Amino acid sequence: MKVAYNSCFGGFGLSPLGLTTFAKKKGISLTWYKQTGYAHNGDESYERVSDTPTSKSWSYHPLTQDRGEVINELPNGLFYYPDFYDEARADPDLISTIEELGELADGDCADLAIEEIPDGSNYEITDYDGNESVVPPRMNW
Repeated sequence: MKVAYNSCFGGFGLSPLGLTTFAKKKGISLTWYKQTGYAHNGDESYERVSDTPTSKSWSYHPLTQDRGEVINELPNGLFYYPDFYDEARADPDLISTIEELGELADGDCADLAIEEIPDGSNYEITDYDGNESVVPPRMNW
């Protein structure tokens, strides 16, 4: 069984290309928006981008619906940010996305890697400042 983890300080995350590829494998189409104005300035706005962003900038946001060329706020419930907790790290679609894209799958502060463990094994992902390890589960007392 293969398990994905982040092998550097920072944190686990997929790039826009990685997230788009993963979503397609799940049958989900994403529309990307770039933030162009900010609420604290009184001009919050987002513009739809025509292609998957190549930049790993925090100003890009994936939505599960196309809301038009320009929107003034991001609608609740339409963000696409899957939770990649321990059990989700063995998701075959996640593993194949990372294997297919290599470094292009890495998020902004990530260096994604895959560890092979025996099929059916229980595991935990531990981290120190985002630098993760795949380990056997700890005993509970």
